[in-house]
Amino acid sequence: MRIMSELYLILGILLIILILAFIFIKKKNKKEPDHNVYIIIGIVFLVMSLGNSSSSSLWFLGLLFLIIGLIEKLKEKKTKSKN
Repeated sequence: MRIMSELYLILGILLIILILAFIFIKKKNKKEPDHNVYIIIGIVFLVMSLGNSSSSSLWFLGLLFLIIGLIEKLKEKKTKSKN
């Protein structure tokens, strides 16, 4: 059981590092990000947290990414409707 929680922790840290690297690399292009990706990442973290009952950090990260994605999507929808 301890090995699985360590595995989830390592996978979560690697995923965060990959996300941050992707964000910093994409800043050079100055394109608008696709906010659906935040929602997908949130769902992935939530699903990963289902198998790990000892730690709520993955659940929290999943919820955080979902909220960020939904807020950005609503902002994008409002700006499109104004134009």
